[in-house]
Amino acid sequence: MTPRAFPRRQRDTQRKRLNQSQRSDRGFTKTLDTIWVRADDTAFLYVKLIKGRLHHEKLEEVKIHAAGKSSIYTAFKAVEVLTRYGYATIGSIKTSKLKRGDEDRSISKVEIVLKRTEEFEKIYEDFESIIATKREEYAKKKAGG
Repeated sequence: MTPRAFPRRQRDTQRKRLNQSQRSDRGFTKTLDTIWVRADDTAFLYVKLIKGRLHHEKLEEVKIHAAGKSSIYTAFKAVEVLTRYGYATIGSIKTSKLKRGDEDRSISKVEIVLKRTEEFEKIYEDFESIIATKREEYAKKKAGG
């Protein structure tokens, strides 16, 4: 790679973060049941975040907002994982377009409502016990080897 590739990537990342902060400052209220998905984070971060909100805050539903192709892809990937393993079901999906300043271009936006399943707590506790067991095994293996 050329040395110029990294400053360009940093500039693009700064621009994305600026866009994210602008979206969150446009009158959207920040509540525990609403999660804005960013393009530069992984879907598994949002899986863990959503599971944590549903478990620790005892929420019955979580709203996931994403704007832009990459963010929408990341949001749907996280939702797909949560529904596949039985943590949540899809309550509703709303799509819209956001105007982008004075330009004629617009950005796609999606809002997904996830509802907690009846067996959420059991699945969550089973998964946490499996992870704890694997961490203990790894620690023993690392200490012994």
